[in-house]
Amino acid sequence: MRFSSTFCLVFVTFVAHASTTLAQLSSGQYVLRSQNGNVPVGRSVFEDQSTRPKKIGVTSDAWNVERLENGRFILRNGGSPTTDINGKVYADVLGQNIIEWVIKRQQKSGAYTIETPDGRRGWVLPSKEVGTQVDSRPLIIGPSLPPFFPLSELWKFDTVADE
Repeated sequence: MRFSSTFCLVFVTFVAHASTTLAQLSSGQYVLRSQNGNVPVGRSVFEDQSTRPKKIGVTSDAWNVERLENGRFILRNGGSPTTDINGKVYADVLGQNIIEWVIKRQQKSGAYTIETPDGRRGWVLPSKEVGTQVDSRPLIIGPSLPPFFPLSELWKFDTVADE
């Protein structure tokens, strides 16, 4: 039996989303870690002082996670919301291109994917080396039930303890 490419795409999309749930994260402060080496990401402490967008990469920094009424999230680092510019994740100092990210808990790993609202791209940390910037690109979904994702596409939100 042969299946059309449209059927296969719809089936893979259904399977990928059937085994995920929207994150039940609440608004608060978190350390955001890539499962690619368990490294934290954020804005560099050595960035310029201009109003240009700032790279999000391997560094230790707390995040302000804001859960919206529509179930999406605004992720702020260093006080600035994040956005996607040419396939890279940046903190938008001027707040002109805010993305309401969709955060999904992946059943197989228990970690999260961070995706654009249309689901076409997600956060990927291609390397755990200091200075590596977080990409925003199509996610690789492994063909299994539940689907699996490479560690570079999975994220953990660690709560920052109240002081």
